[in-house]
Amino acid sequence: SVKAKALADAPLPFSFATNGWALVDIPDGQRPYPASTAASLTDTKPHDANGVRKFVLNGVTYDHPQGQAALGLSMLDGYRVTKNKRYLDIAVANATRLVNTKVVDTTVVADGAWFFPYKFNFALHRYPAFLMRAPWYSGMAQGQALGLFSRLAAVTGDAAWQTAADRTFASFLIAKRSTGPWVSEKDADGHLWIEEYAAPTGTPPSDRTFNGHNFAVSGLYDYFELTKDVRARQLADGAMTAALAHLPQLRTPAWLSHYCLAHPEVTSAGYHAIHIGQMLWFHQFTGDYRFEAHTIRGDIPGHFDGLQLQNLLVKTLFASPILGRSPRSVD
Repeated sequence: SVKAKALADAPLPFSFATNGWALVDIPDGQRPYPASTAASLTDTKPHDANGVRKFVLNGVTYDHPQGQAALGLSMLDGYRVTKNKRYLDIAVANATRLVNTKVVDTTVVADGAWFFPYKFNFALHRYPAFLMRAPWYSGMAQGQALGLFSRLAAVTGDAAWQTAADRTFASFLIAKRSTGPWVSEKDADGHLWIEEYAAPTGTPPSDRTFNGHNFAVSGLYDYFELTKDVRARQLADGAMTAALAHLPQLRTPAWLSHYCLAHPEVTSAGYHAIHIGQMLWFHQFTGDYRFEAHTIRGDIPGHFDGLQLQNLLVKTLFASPILGRSPRSVD
């Protein structure tokens, strides 16, 4: 077996296609997840007494890594807007819970790569063949946790969050395998995919969920801005290159984009709006007009306006078989 290397010396997981973009420095308040007004301090989703996001399935309460990371990012942005320490406290509480529930893998990166497990079974889109068996992992959760830790390190100056960011970044340096956690995969076209539903046994196969892959890029961007680690730039470049290359497969001209590559029958107005926003992020990160030119905004059905789509970001339409299957996801 190959000897594990220190994080500073660990290589990329494999070679992959890139465009050679130099990432643009974007100031705070203009990066992904900005808000002109702070989110409410009252979380309407399940949470504990410290404000840590939870997930209830069949009457059982679980940790939800992506939910915790996303809430932490929202609360941290609320702190930027208001300077109200309660926002920072909730962000730190969610980040701390992620740290306390991590799985540490030392097989590739000797310092330890941190993964954040989902401890419940979940049938993606209700398909039995795509049953994720606990524990499983998510590139979207890894990416948003990486973004949260990176931003906390910048805001607080606490070296512990720098360490958390470093160890989480290490998880992206592990290629797909059937013997442990991973989130990075090379597709048949030589592109880097960050898999939202990554099974540590290799089964079920990759779903290639578009929004989860793209959310992970924002975390890699934040880590690059914090550290200037060239590997983070290369991974972000590779993931955005994959997104650009596969946009034609995701599109349905004059209609909604697909949720993922594996199940083109799965569509959602909410996720279509998310895809639009993410392509605009990538234009912002790279300055490459192709993300703007090829953005799927032109595919919005004529009877939906921008405000309607924004209000549908987390709501699913079109559950009828005629219009397409609605997604069942945990993001």
